[in-house]
Amino acid sequence: MKFFWGRIFVPVLLWTALFPGSAVSADVRLVVSGVKGALRKNVEAALQLPSGLVHDGRTNRRWLERLLQKAPADARKALEPLGYYHGQVKAELVGGREREELRVQVDPGEPIRLGRVRVTVTGPGAERLPLRRMVAGFSLKSGDQLNHKAYEDAKLALRVAAVDLGYLKAKYRRSRVEVDVEAYRADVDLELETGPLFYFGEISIEGGDSFPPDFLRRYLEFSAGDIFSNKQLSRTRINFLKADRFDDIQLVPEIELARRQLVPVRIRLKEGARRRLRAGVGYGTNTGARLTLNYQELNLWQRAHRFEADFSLAQKTQALITRYTIPLPGHKENSWGINAGLSKEDIDVYETEIIHLEGERVFGLGSDAVISFSLRQQREDYTIGRRSDISTLLLPGIRYQRRHYDDPVNPNRGVQYRLELTGSHDALLSDSTLLRFTGGGALMQPLGEDWTLLLRSYFGLLAHDGDFNDVPVSMRFFVGGDNGVRGYAYKSRGATDETGRVIGGDGLAGGSLEVEYAFSKRYGAALFYDVGSAFMAFQQVRFIQGAGVGARVYTPVGPIKIDLARQLHEPNPGWRIHFSVGFDL
Repeated sequence: MKFFWGRIFVPVLLWTALFPGSAVSADVRLVVSGVKGALRKNVEAALQLPSGLVHDGRTNRRWLERLLQKAPADARKALEPLGYYHGQVKAELVGGREREELRVQVDPGEPIRLGRVRVTVTGPGAERLPLRRMVAGFSLKSGDQLNHKAYEDAKLALRVAAVDLGYLKAKYRRSRVEVDVEAYRADVDLELETGPLFYFGEISIEGGDSFPPDFLRRYLEFSAGDIFSNKQLSRTRINFLKADRFDDIQLVPEIELARRQLVPVRIRLKEGARRRLRAGVGYGTNTGARLTLNYQELNLWQRAHRFEADFSLAQKTQALITRYTIPLPGHKENSWGINAGLSKEDIDVYETEIIHLEGERVFGLGSDAVISFSLRQQREDYTIGRRSDISTLLLPGIRYQRRHYDDPVNPNRGVQYRLELTGSHDALLSDSTLLRFTGGGALMQPLGEDWTLLLRSYFGLLAHDGDFNDVPVSMRFFVGGDNGVRGYAYKSRGATDETGRVIGGDGLAGGSLEVEYAFSKRYGAALFYDVGSAFMAFQQVRFIQGAGVGARVYTPVGPIKIDLARQLHEPNPGWRIHFSVGFDL
């Protein structure tokens, strides 16, 4: 008899141990009240219900009750990183067996505030101005609410600043936060020892053997004997990436091999294909459906000379452009270049066909600016309004451009601006005398973690001798389109003739304001407002305006942009969809 009951009792006991108090509950939720924002997130993270709490429609009640008992202590602990050490927490289970809530009511109480904040820097770099400024402007101040993450961030920022200045062995001799819970006070005591200053030592480049050594060294942002800088290492890597000739780039500072504070740097390069042929099919509102082919020779004569041919066939534009570039010693942007091509454009306002030949000398300035001098000969066959004509121009020009972004493909912070002056004279292989000055700028600024502000402006002025109708289409100004005023067709607006036909203008002004929100690393949305005008000088200027919303998809080749824009202040305002790929301000 005892054996029979044992055979029943043991399985029951095992079942109870494995699934104590099992019920038919299928849902348990955590509800936190009394706190918001970061406090609430911390509490919810600390009390997160485990995925195995409900299994096969049954709640593990012993586990749930243990969570209930621990909830007040865990919640109070979750408040401390944000400076709340006097929190009061109540936890209870509410509801029936089929649907239950673990309700946690939190009263954080008064926060701990900083009392004495003592930050010192010692060692050879103690008197460096950037470190002295960081100490003087240390982000934690007496009276601030204690926040352990802010403390760790400020502490890290000071050490990183020392390392960026070349003090690679910088470390804290003291780093304490002393919390007096009863006095609602915390004292901070930091002492950073910089250690010795390090310098770049021997620089060796492995790989890239088919390129001239002087060409490879153009991309270095540092020389042997310079103060060591991680920023310069990063810029050097970006330079090699932008060269678009290497499949793999490794920069290895061998700090452990440093002697007398000289850090050897080993650069390993893996060359990419010498020849490339790329094909693409796409669509842009400005061009319509398009087919593109690009051919590149990246190391002609093993002297790093570059030849490139671009062919594009679209509904509104067609072009074949060839370029030959000869790199020059010194700055990474220094070069001679020559380009030639044929381009056609056929839109509602005009038709034009241009054949051109151009030579250009480019000079690099600093890390992100260039100035170039060019000479361009072009023949243009155009029709606009009721006028068809052929124009020949010899156009000397000068261009200055500065461009700095944190990411060349999908940036979220940066600035750029450009100025260009070009002209012709009828005594120098040209049939028109004119002077054309254009410029523009753009600013991209983060607004918090997920928001970005984009501001853009542009202008143009054209001085010409004689009748405006003699000015070829390529020298005139128009507005409208993806990078102009959205809501209007590409280059569809400008000054008009006596019949009301758009003929372009000799003045240009416009700008854009856009706010972008990133839902994730892949998707985002935007709100925008555009304004612009192409006008005749000394006549009434009328600005057109457009506004709308857009979707963004962030890809390795840049963002895909789909914008829905509406014309503003028009008698019969219309809507227009704009589609483009890539980053272009």
